[in-house]
Amino acid sequence: MKRLIHSFQSISLKWRLTLSTSLLMFLTFIIFSFAEYEILYNWLLGQEREAVSKTRDEVAAYYQQINRPFQNTNVRDMENLLLKLNDKHQLIRILDINHNIVISVSNDFPGQLSTAKYPSRDGIEQFQYEGDLYLVAWEHVNSRSFQGTVEVVRNLKSFEDLINIILMIIFGFALATILISIVSGLIISRQYINPIKGLNQAIMRVKEEGFQTRVTETQHDDEFRELTTIFNEMMERVEETFQQQKQFVEDASHELRTPIAVIDGHIALLKRWGKNDPDVLEESLSVCKSEIGRLQKLVLELLELTRSETIENAEITPIPIVEVVEQITKTFAILHPDFTITFNNKTEDKVQTLISKHHLEQIILILLDNAVKYSPYEKRIDVLIQKESDKVFVKIIDQGLGISEVEKNKIFNRFYRVDKARSREQGGVGLGLSIAKRIVEKYKGDIAVNSSENSGSTFIVNFPISK
Repeated sequence: MKRLIHSFQSISLKWRLTLSTSLLMFLTFIIFSFAEYEILYNWLLGQEREAVSKTRDEVAAYYQQINRPFQNTNVRDMENLLLKLNDKHQLIRILDINHNIVISVSNDFPGQLSTAKYPSRDGIEQFQYEGDLYLVAWEHVNSRSFQGTVEVVRNLKSFEDLINIILMIIFGFALATILISIVSGLIISRQYINPIKGLNQAIMRVKEEGFQTRVTETQHDDEFRELTTIFNEMMERVEETFQQQKQFVEDASHELRTPIAVIDGHIALLKRWGKNDPDVLEESLSVCKSEIGRLQKLVLELLELTRSETIENAEITPIPIVEVVEQITKTFAILHPDFTITFNNKTEDKVQTLISKHHLEQIILILLDNAVKYSPYEKRIDVLIQKESDKVFVKIIDQGLGISEVEKNKIFNRFYRVDKARSREQGGVGLGLSIAKRIVEKYKGDIAVNSSENSGSTFIVNFPISK
C-alpha cells in the first residue's frame, strides 16, 4: 500500500489530477449503478412475485367455490380453465391431500420438476433447479368438494435474461465512464495545470530576461487569477526595488564623486604649486575639511537609511508622543534662536503610540531641520499635535519657499533636493525625508505634505494610537 501511494505521489501533477478525477467519477458511477441495479432487481422480482401470487389466489378462489364433487369427468374442464389463468413460463398444479398431482398445466414451461417441498402453510419461495431460478407459491384449499393444495411455479428465465441485459448495459456504461472520466480528467487537469505552467515558465523567464517578466492573467475570477495577480504585483515590487537600488547606487556614486573630485582637485593644486602659497594652502585645506565633513554626513545618513529599512518593532513599548514632541521642539528652538518655533497641543497629554523614542525624535528633527532650510525669509515654524479617531497627527508648518505640485511627488525619493544649490550650501544630501518616510511606514504610520510654491509647507505625520 505504501509503495502504491509512493508511486502515485511520484507521477506528475497532471496525471495525479487525471487519475484522481477519473477514479472519483468511476466510483460515483459504480455506487449509483449498484443502487439502480438493486432497485430494479427488487422491483422486477416483486413484479414476478405479484404475478405468481395473483395466479395462485385466483386458482385457490376457484376451488374454494366449487360446489360439485371433484370427479374425473370434470377434470378436463378444470384444465381448460387453468390454461386460461396461466401465464407464460408458468406451471400450475393441483395436489390432493396426499400430495398426489391431480391436475398439471403449463405454458412454455421447461420439462418436469418436483418442488420436493410441501409446506404446512401458504407462502412464496424462491429456489434453483438445474441452474434455473424459480418462484413457487402454495395455498391450501379446504372446501366441501376438494381438499388439497394449489401450487404455482414460475420460471424466472426471462427475469434473469432481463437482469443480465441490465448488467451488460451497466458494464458498457462503466467502460464508457472510464473513457469519459479519463478524457474529462485530462481536460480538467490541463485547465488547472496550464496556469501553473505559465507561472513556471514566467519564473524561468525571470532568470533569462529579468524582472520585467509578467504572467498573463486568466479570464476567470478564481484562485489562479489571484495567484498570477500576486505574482505580477510581486514582480513589480521586485523590479521597482531593483530600479530604486540601481538608482540609489548611481545617486550615491554621484554624491560621493563630487566631494572626492573637489578634494582631489585641491590636493593636485597643492602638489603642483599651492603648498608654497600660504593663502592657497589655507583655502584648500578649508575646502577639503568641508568636503570631508560632507562625506562623513553622507555616510552617516546612508547608514541611517539602511537602518530605517530594517527596523524591528517587536520589543517596542508605547511612548507619550505629546511629551516627546514638545521636548524636541523646545530643544530645537534653543538651537535656532533666530526662528520663532511654537508648540500647540490639541489632544490629551496621555496619548501614546507604539514607536521608539529615538526614531520619533529623528523624524521630528528631520522635519524641523527641513523647515529651517527652506524658510529663508519668514522664520516661523508651528508644531501642532491633534487626535482624529484612532490616530494621532503631528503637523510641522512653515512659511517658507513651498513646493510645486511636480516636486511634491519626488521629495521623499532618495537624494532629491528641491533647491539643490541651497541644500548643498547647508550640507544637505537629500536623504532626510526619505529616511523619515521609511521610519514612519515601519511603524504603520503615514507621512504627507500640503504645499504650494511661495506659500509654505505643512508636513503631516500620523501614527496609530496605542490602546
